[in-house]
Amino acid sequence: MGKLVLDKRGDLRKGVFYRFDVQFDDATDSEEPTPDWIVIPRTPTNDVLRVKNNETWMWIAEGGDLDTEVKIKDCTVDSTHETHRYYTKFIGIPYGGKRISPFIPTKNFCSFALSNDLRKRIESLKIRGARIDPIVMTDEDLKPDEKLKGFWAFQFVGRIVRRMPKPVDVPNRCPHCGKAKIVCETCGDWNGTCKICHKATVVAEDKLDGPEDKRIPVERLRWGQIIEGKTWDGSDLVSSHGINYASKRFIDWLLRIHAAPFYAEPVYFCIDGMNDQQKKWFDDLQRPFEV
Repeated sequence: MGKLVLDKRGDLRKGVFYRFDVQFDDATDSEEPTPDWIVIPRTPTNDVLRVKNNETWMWIAEGGDLDTEVKIKDCTVDSTHETHRYYTKFIGIPYGGKRISPFIPTKNFCSFALSNDLRKRIESLKIRGARIDPIVMTDEDLKPDEKLKGFWAFQFVGRIVRRMPKPVDVPNRCPHCGKAKIVCETCGDWNGTCKICHKATVVAEDKLDGPEDKRIPVERLRWGQIIEGKTWDGSDLVSSHGINYASKRFIDWLLRIHAAPFYAEPVYFCIDGMNDQQKKWFDDLQRPFEV
């Protein structure tokens, strides 16, 4: 039986970029970090603060205003493929305590929240790939003249393509209707659900439901682990299909200024096919940011 498999060939450099996220309430994500992750918690943790009956950390229910969503569709083989998105306006509601960390946890998938101090420090870097917008804070308990200010949405808008699994011994088409592609070889557009017949196209290998299951099994692995240098725009902060990546030198800078909380998982950066400009950008990554 055919399946979808991630091609791990090429000149892969690990630790040039990291998958970046901000943990909510001191938990990283559904997987336990391995020793090569960088995990920086808030100190003290919320659990410690609650035990001592101290003020806890703030978190923000924050999201992009759909009316300001910018969708980019520049795939060279299919103009309907959305290759990138960002927002120009953010709305937020404060929750938790009044204690503010440099990175403020949110339950939002499209951006991170910054304190005013961290926003100023990041802007002083003039780092490529950063977009920072004010968060309009709303709360029924706040009067118009009491609106909270000084909170910022931080988006990674640099461009790169994440390598997707490719079909092996099976057509790159919906197994039900045979029409829509599952993965675009050019931009990485991924169809876990067929855009035409709306049926699930893939399933984890260990979840296949017998020989009558038409879904195509996918090798169980972390798909965000390889990004393609030949598609890179030179930014330190890049995003591909909902996953954010930060350069090692940005992570090192955050460590030097004691920013928290965040965690970073090293991924592979493939240098095959990079042009001269991209190679120069790659060399520039070896120069650290000044504090």
